[in-house]
Amino acid sequence: MSRPGSKKYTYEVLEDGTRVCRVCQVNKPITEFVVDRYLKEGRTRDCKPCRAARFRGPNRSWRAANPEAMEKYKEANRGTKGWQYRIKYNYKITPEQYHDQFAYQDGKCAICSGEIEVIDHNHETGELRGMLCQSCNRGLGHFRDNVEVLRVALDYLEQDGIWKSTTSI
Repeated sequence: MSRPGSKKYTYEVLEDGTRVCRVCQVNKPITEFVVDRYLKEGRTRDCKPCRAARFRGPNRSWRAANPEAMEKYKEANRGTKGWQYRIKYNYKITPEQYHDQFAYQDGKCAICSGEIEVIDHNHETGELRGMLCQSCNRGLGHFRDNVEVLRVALDYLEQDGIWKSTTSI
């Protein structure tokens, strides 16, 4: 193992379940590092507090340099919380419009009548289509919102597939 800070240092997990943070150089439990499945070790090389400081810093400096933009943003979003902010930002609808559509669909998915979890929209035009459960929304996404492909899939299901073997599972 090379010295901390050098390019060859791997920041591997030690036998006692700890790792040295590449930023603060403190030996910490592995749970103090964010899970990252793309890294060989499976965890980030900088601890959670150091990582938070790194990402927080640029935002703070931008906010300090752009007080007018921040004031405009705060004014436009004052009073919104969580999902209310997301539907306003992502779909350009108010909570009242959301509740109206929810009531119109009786709280049920427009496809399978399951529990509503997401707002479905056309990815090309951005236009809202309705409210769906997660499964139906993902299903449409897997078919890339392509009506022709969905028709072929429907035909496939109606003819019980195309398997030619006489044996069954």
